[in-house]
Amino acid sequence: MRRAAAFALALLPLALATLGTPRPALAQELESGVRVQGQGIVAARPDVATLAVGASVRRPSASEAFNRAAELTTNLTTVLRAGGVPDSDIQTRQLTLTPEFGRAPEGAPPPIVAWRATHILAVRLRDFTRIGRLIDDAVQTLGDEALMQGISFGIEDTAPLAARARAAAMADARAKAEDLAARAGVRLGRVLSIDEVSAPPPAPQRLPAPAPVAGQVSAIEVAPGEQTITVLVRVRYAIE
Repeated sequence: MRRAAAFALALLPLALATLGTPRPALAQELESGVRVQGQGIVAARPDVATLAVGASVRRPSASEAFNRAAELTTNLTTVLRAGGVPDSDIQTRQLTLTPEFGRAPEGAPPPIVAWRATHILAVRLRDFTRIGRLIDDAVQTLGDEALMQGISFGIEDTAPLAARARAAAMADARAKAEDLAARAGVRLGRVLSIDEVSAPPPAPQRLPAPAPVAGQVSAIEVAPGEQTITVLVRVRYAIE
């Protein structure tokens, strides 16, 4: 009897230690914590516009078409510079020379009836009040061979906006995690991991090309609207 009691007393510390140690499943559950995703969105007005404008020329020969398109875009560049647009904000976007074919005689390849040269410039503008005036000047310079492919608006430096969106995303994740912890009857602990989900940069807001009428600047109005910067984060919190 005494030997059995002594054996039981010897096992008591081991049993207490075992009870004080979390089971593997419980330890793993505590380690996994609470996983949430937070989202932050910041809206801002665009601060830069890109106007795609140039010449599309059709002539009987390739050299005639190409030379005329080059002449027109050179004149357009001169007008843009005179309007205060620096060379760093003028860039060639498209330069093509393609044949146009007529009906093919039976058993023969189609003949080339003309050539088309297209030269489009991308012009960045930061003063939106000048867009109408520059469009009108471009149309007057290029005449009937003017080609306008549209206007797009964007945000030049998105870093400050992304920082604000990131802070909002973390606050959103924290609020969700606290709500889940409260509903589960546990206390939220420290942050175990943070992953920022890659969100695509804001796509330029494209507007169809207006139908400019030379000499009537007031007929051309553009609306830049707003763009949004979105940041997504995945956060894992410990639970206590």
